[in-house]
Amino acid sequence: MIFEFFIGGFFENNRKVTYDNNRLLCYFGRYGLLSTEPTHIIPIDDTNANWIKLLSFLESIKWESTYDTLICDGTQWTLDAEFKGVNIHCYGSNAYPPDFKVFLKRLNKVIEHEEYDFELTISQVPKCFKGRRHPVMHFYAGFQHAFYHFQSIARLPKL
Repeated sequence: MIFEFFIGGFFENNRKVTYDNNRLLCYFGRYGLLSTEPTHIIPIDDTNANWIKLLSFLESIKWESTYDTLICDGTQWTLDAEFKGVNIHCYGSNAYPPDFKVFLKRLNKVIEHEEYDFELTISQVPKCFKGRRHPVMHFYAGFQHAFYHFQSIARLPKL
């Protein structure tokens, strides 16, 4: 069985969960880096109801291989899962399948533990990625914002 999920970005917390010999290895990092050793190890067996629900969910999804936008910075994620007829290899950058939050919720149920906080979340998802505005317009608005700050700096008195 293969299960590996990563979510993060350069300016946010990075988290990776990997299945290895009936346990989930959880890695944490910041600024584009991950710990080399797992920060948490969670035993998993075939009787874990939350694990079974997650695997059933993965059997039911029909995700594309890539969910991407024109924006390079932000939240990236990957999911690789292979087991019992399931073969999922997908990637996203600031874009997600419609039921991605359901996936995160199910995976969080598996890894939640009273001794530590390792919740997987999507950082602030801009409105344009919820179908309200087009990603190109969001990119353009970000460019305008940066250009405004550049103009402000250009108006500073020279030393």
